[in-house]
Amino acid sequence: MKKTDVTPEIQAQIEKLNNRLGKTHGNVVLNALGERTKSDPSAAVYNVDDELFIDEDVDNLFMQSFNGRPTTGVVAACKSASGQNSAKALYFSALDRGIAEYGEDMKPTGAIVEAKTKDVHDVYDAVSECATEQEVWNLLKGKSLKVSAINKVKAPRYNSAGQITGVRERNIPVFTFVK
Repeated sequence: MKKTDVTPEIQAQIEKLNNRLGKTHGNVVLNALGERTKSDPSAAVYNVDDELFIDEDVDNLFMQSFNGRPTTGVVAACKSASGQNSAKALYFSALDRGIAEYGEDMKPTGAIVEAKTKDVHDVYDAVSECATEQEVWNLLKGKSLKVSAINKVKAPRYNSAGQITGVRERNIPVFTFVK
């Protein structure tokens, strides 16, 4: 399709859809684009045996907003089991996360899957004892962590209106301190 193919009827449909999408259009969006950063989906994806080092440099701390809620973490050096080096975003909330399990019927099963196992729960326990994210930072800085397991859970999938539209499998990394 070319510009010459855009008929008045199609242009009217474009205007109608723009109205349905809300008031934030044009220059408002253009001006905001420079403030938005693109995310790297693999930056917070972990595999078993990934090792992280959390440097004490406060410039590695970050804060982002998800659905209007701020979340904090630290950028850490990461070495995979195959020896590949990278940087990973370690969200503090991932360290003692608990996610409600849902069935295929999109209803909660009553189970909570947490970022720990029967045998590995040292990081989970230590972070759970922290009252603030400042305490989490003080606990982690200068230390190394290793992913010892990945717990899987069927969790709800939401649409933009916050309604559950299905379930999806989520991975919950289980961290341990490297001694």
